[in-house]
Amino acid sequence: PLGPGRSVCGPCVTVEDREGGDLIALAAVEVIQPGDVLLVKGREDGERASWSLIHTRAARLRGVGGIVVLGLVSDVGEIVRQGLPAFAFGVSALPCVEGSGGTVNLPVLWGGEPVSPGDIVIGNEDGVVVVQAAALRDVLAQAQRLAEAQQRSLFQLESGAWPLDATGLRSRFRK
Repeated sequence: PLGPGRSVCGPCVTVEDREGGDLIALAAVEVIQPGDVLLVKGREDGERASWSLIHTRAARLRGVGGIVVLGLVSDVGEIVRQGLPAFAFGVSALPCVEGSGGTVNLPVLWGGEPVSPGDIVIGNEDGVVVVQAAALRDVLAQAQRLAEAQQRSLFQLESGAWPLDATGLRSRFRK
């Protein structure tokens, strides 16, 4: 995350920026709906930013729910001051160029997995995940079960249980 305490959850608008360019990023801002999360697959050369303050300001004014950049951003301090949840793989002092190559709202590969427009992006201080829209109900049910199990384990720890007992792992431990 670019800043503490930031979290985001919402349907994504996908962007693939092949040139570190302003054109495709600003075109993406024009299709977002309030609450959408912009998921920007940036350049992978590790040199030039794919996202900057001008994009963030434009997206904020359109009601974007958050920004996730698989790539580099510039103007980090200014982006953080915009108050939007923003996530990126890194920072670059090299700004975006005009550029023209890329796509908006078409499937992209993100970490080797396909992401389609409308899939759900969830991000917080621990990182970012993308859930296929069709799998959302099942994923939420599993997340709820895991959260409940963690709460039970934490309660047992606070009540004096040994860690392996509180987590139900005692039977798997071999001395």
